[in-house]
This record gives sequence, structure tokens and C-alpha cells, in this order.
Amino acid sequence: MEPRFPAHLFAGTIDDYVRHRIPYPEPLIRDLLARVSAAGNGMLVDLGCGPGRLTFRLAPHFARVVACDLEPGMIAAAKAESERRGFRHIQWEAGLAETLEIPAGSVDLVTVGEAFHRLNQEVVVPLISRWLRPGGALATAGSYVLADRSLPWQRAVLEVVDALVRPTGNATNPPSALMGPEHDEGIFRAAGFTEVASHPFLLNHVWTAEGIIGYLHSTSFASRARLGPKTDAFDEAVRRALEPFLVDGGITDTIQFGYTFARWPESRVSRDK
Repeated sequence: MEPRFPAHLFAGTIDDYVRHRIPYPEPLIRDLLARVSAAGNGMLVDLGCGPGRLTFRLAPHFARVVACDLEPGMIAAAKAESERRGFRHIQWEAGLAETLEIPAGSVDLVTVGEAFHRLNQEVVVPLISRWLRPGGALATAGSYVLADRSLPWQRAVLEVVDALVRPTGNATNPPSALMGPEHDEGIFRAAGFTEVASHPFLLNHVWTAEGIIGYLHSTSFASRARLGPKTDAFDEAVRRALEPFLVDGGITDTIQFGYTFARWPESRVSRDK
């Protein structure tokens, strides 16, 4: 059984999530849409949508959109932003992706942005294959931010995380075997999808110290709610750790984004069982 995560896991992260998560690169969005024949019409389902970070990028290209997230606060923020932008064709759902009701054979694209590892994949993938029309597509998207210790400034930041966050335990981190393009590709091929491939995109980005701190607070492991009274000490420790690496107030980084694509075969019917 794959990991389950509580609805409150990202509680209190919404402002930091909206402000400090790096947007998906425009070339990635264009490349994905070019593989979806119904883009410009059709139906999109976005699972684990958060505050709509991927939903809003794709929604103008579909006639109907359903976006789902387990965290009610994320959905509330997404609804407010949707109203501000004047979107009338997005249906926002707070709850489990595993219980979302979508008519069989009705969906042209299902996306999961940085959340596939948080879903019960054994349940969700058969559901998605049922929802998709023949020739419809599934795409899991994500990025690698502070994902390793390959650069000195990353090591400095993660040493602060190790010292002030991880000693308290972090059971919300999923096993690495349930994450990443290779894992997703294997799951999709085993489920009968075709054209399975991962597509990387690089984005140059200049971090400020406050941007890195805000990004950390947008995560489940270093959210303000999780840190509680240690938040100010954590922020100051990260600032001190970054000082030697700042040039004109910033750190230049190359962030790898990507998505894993899979198509439900034209010659096979959706799994309506």
C-alpha cells in the first residue's frame, strides 16, 4: 500500500506556496499541450492541484476543468484566485483523488503536479485509465529544488534543515522508490499506457535568501506550522548559512523541471469496471 497523507499536511503553507514556488517553465507547458490533441477544447483533470499552480497554466486550453486537492485551504485559495481571474469553467474539489467521481471516457488530459507520490497509486492509476478517452493522456510534473547536496549553498541550507527540522522526525517524507520519472514511467507502462517518456526542462533562476526561506516554508517538512516557535530561529540560521554564497543579494541556480507523459491507447477502451 502506498503512503497516505493527512489533509492538514500543507496547512499554513498557502501564502508561501503561492509566493515562492517557482512557476513551471513556459516551454514545458507548450510541449505538454502540443501532445494533447484536444487542447483548446476537451476536459482536464488536475489532481493534487494545490492552489492551482499547474491548473491555471493549463485551464485556458480546455473547455472544462476539474481540479482536486486534499487540503481544503488550498482549494479555498484556488477558488479565490479563480474568481479573481474570471475563470468560470473550473470545478474545484476538496477531497481524496481516489474518491473523485469522473465519467468514464470523458477526459482528455489528467495532470498531477508534484503530488503523484502522495496519492495511492494502485487506486489512482486504474481510475485515471477509466476516466481517459481513448488517446487521452496522463502527465506527472515536478521539479528538483534543493533536491540534493551537489552545491555548497545547498549543503549549507540542508545542514540547517538537518539540525533544526529532521531531528523531530518527518514521517511525511515518502520512500524514494515511490518518486521520480523512472518510477512513474514503470507504473504507467505496467498499467497499459503507451508513448511513455519523461521530458526535462531547465530554468535559470536567481534566488534571494528570503526566496529560499519562503520555498522551505512551502514544504511539508519545514512549514511555519511544523516549525512553530522555532520558525524565527530557523529563518535566521538559513540566512546566516547563505551569506557566504550571495552575490549582489542572489544565488544563480539552474532548476530542472520535467514531466512524464503517457497516452491511453486509441485501440483500447477505458476501464469502466
